[in-house]
Amino acid sequence: MKNTPLSICMMVCFSAAVCMLLPSCHKRPQVVSTESRIIAINADLDEISDSAYIQSLLPLQQELKEKMGEQIGYCTMPMIVQLPESPMINWTADALLYEAQKHYNGTVDCAIVNVGGIRCDWEEGPITIGSVYELMPFDNQLCVLTLTGEDMLELCQVFVAVGGEGVAGIRVQAEDGQLIDAQIGGTSIVPEAIYHVATSDYLSTGKDKMTSLANYSDYWAPNLLIRDLYIDYVKEQKIVCANIDNRMSL
Repeated sequence: MKNTPLSICMMVCFSAAVCMLLPSCHKRPQVVSTESRIIAINADLDEISDSAYIQSLLPLQQELKEKMGEQIGYCTMPMIVQLPESPMINWTADALLYEAQKHYNGTVDCAIVNVGGIRCDWEEGPITIGSVYELMPFDNQLCVLTLTGEDMLELCQVFVAVGGEGVAGIRVQAEDGQLIDAQIGGTSIVPEAIYHVATSDYLSTGKDKMTSLANYSDYWAPNLLIRDLYIDYVKEQKIVCANIDNRMSL
């Protein structure tokens, strides 16, 4: 019999109806049970380690050990981190200001570092590259921000509120939790004046309650890691030491 358009249409409809009535030939998989166990990631797994891979890393491990162990200076006193002011806090800020002045094409008035980013004390004795990595394990970069005196006064009020921060070129005096005087370069901060502040790219976004730093009108960044600047500073100075000079008189 010749298939006419009508017969073809009827055949299609019949086939579709049969498909709807017949049970599916494929059933969807269903979870009937589960089983789990905890595998501790510890030294017990050493016995299944890839010895060939570990062996290939040994030269790099030795090279890194030698690099981190390279002595670059000597610490003549314990350098501790302690608020509102301490030798290590002052040293890191002084070092940042010194290095910023070397690289910035202009005057850098002061420097600010966050105490939370200073990650260790240094005992009296040799200072190695590894010592600096322990002090500054983050890849924070140097930047110089252009800020108004009004912004700087707000920052100094924050320093008083949090009990201190790392500064160089700045002196903050407070009494009973109230800011009495704030100076940059030995002169009281003028709200309408413009100041150039060395700090980290991390703090430039207003982190650690230093929101005023994000109000900058100009931002300069030379793509230099602060950790590398500290290494350069130790290599140049040779001797690591710092005094408590009441720059944070809180």
